[in-house]
Amino acid sequence: MIFPKKKYLVTISISLLLGFLIRCADPLPIRSLSKAKEEISRAKELGADKQAQPEYEEAKKYLLKTHELATAEEPEVEAVKNSADYARNKASDAIEKTLPSIVSKAKEDAGQSIKSAENANAENFASQEFNQAKELLDEGDSASGQAQAQLNSYPNLEDSESKNKARSEAFDTYEVAHKKYLDSIKASKKAKAISLTKTQVLLDSATETEERLPLIDKYSNGTKREQINGVKKELNEGIANVQDGKVKDGQTKIDNAKKSTDEMYSSVVRPYAQNQISTAKDKIQDAGKEINSIDKSKVGEDEELSNSLLNAEDNLKAANESLNSSTEFLDKEKYEDSIEHSKEAIELADKSILISKNIAARLEKKKEKVTHIAGRSDTLEIGEDDKDDEIVYIEPDKKNKAKPKPVKKKKRLRSRTYKVKSKNPTDTLYRLSRKFYGSDKYWKKIYKANKSRIKNPNKIYPNQVLIIPPK
Repeated sequence: MIFPKKKYLVTISISLLLGFLIRCADPLPIRSLSKAKEEISRAKELGADKQAQPEYEEAKKYLLKTHELATAEEPEVEAVKNSADYARNKASDAIEKTLPSIVSKAKEDAGQSIKSAENANAENFASQEFNQAKELLDEGDSASGQAQAQLNSYPNLEDSESKNKARSEAFDTYEVAHKKYLDSIKASKKAKAISLTKTQVLLDSATETEERLPLIDKYSNGTKREQINGVKKELNEGIANVQDGKVKDGQTKIDNAKKSTDEMYSSVVRPYAQNQISTAKDKIQDAGKEINSIDKSKVGEDEELSNSLLNAEDNLKAANESLNSSTEFLDKEKYEDSIEHSKEAIELADKSILISKNIAARLEKKKEKVTHIAGRSDTLEIGEDDKDDEIVYIEPDKKNKAKPKPVKKKKRLRSRTYKVKSKNPTDTLYRLSRKFYGSDKYWKKIYKANKSRIKNPNKIYPNQVLIIPPK
């Protein structure tokens, strides 16, 4: 019970009580006086001294009169009983006038508390506590309705004792309703508190949505700016609502902004990502044609040309791997990652084309030199500008029997490719240097070989395809 009953003893001296009992064969007035005291104390605890002051003061007045009658030299039992019963009835009148309004106020507070929790989106974030609060409110309504029905029916009872009993039971039922409402308030406040702790997830979602807007503006060349500004406004309003505790309203606005952003993002960034993949495919195809156009037999044993050709092939291989990653990201709707890998594939393919064209140009230059010196003596002076060219031995005339010195063949070292992995510990250039060269001091070598795809040597990312040059 919210308002616990206390057993109050009648405040008369023991000697007076004994004397009273000796003179009275019927102890009922003592019980009536005790009940009157109990009911007046209950009315006081409920605040009836303020909300039902006339009734409360009348009850106190007759309680005092009852004491006077009971302490008379020759007390009249019936007069004492009637006075005590009247005091009790007036106290009950004060309670009947006060208790329903207290319960009604508790019901109103419970409803507002549930509404506040609902605004904090507790229905989703703290459903168990929120539903409990609503159930307690319903139970309070049921008890309140029952109490009111009891109050309406007790006057129809015949004897006063039955009336007093039914009236007291109605008060008890009202107190049950009051407790239900207070428990509902506690549950809804708890639900709101839990919900508010989870709003950070919602704010993080708003931040992610906001970060996409500049990308949409970038890839749409400003054609979506008006829509973007509208989304920004709704997003900011949603964030403000969440911060003010109106989480439900805030979530609605943030979700709407996210939906609009996702639609724009898909309609703008996806086509751009698809176009980048198409461009990368064309570049890779061109790179393959350039490499295939090189006459491998003419590269011969020229170490530098051979390594350049291997580098072109490695770049083409890495470009294909980046293209594959780009396609995978597109399928997963990770458009930004897809675009980055397509750009990497394009850069690698361009580098492969550039190297291949350089090889072709150098081979053509050598061909021209060979044609130029045909029929001349077997001695060929090679100047500074020709140091990268292949040395061509001209067959000596029959009179000169000198033979060209054999050239020692050097081992051809190939570069390799490596796809960066996300693991613990994560890949870094230092770790890759130790992995492939046995020491971390060669990290710059890897960085220089991959300058076109590594913007910051301290940051490499999973699925990046790196070239690992020979030591």
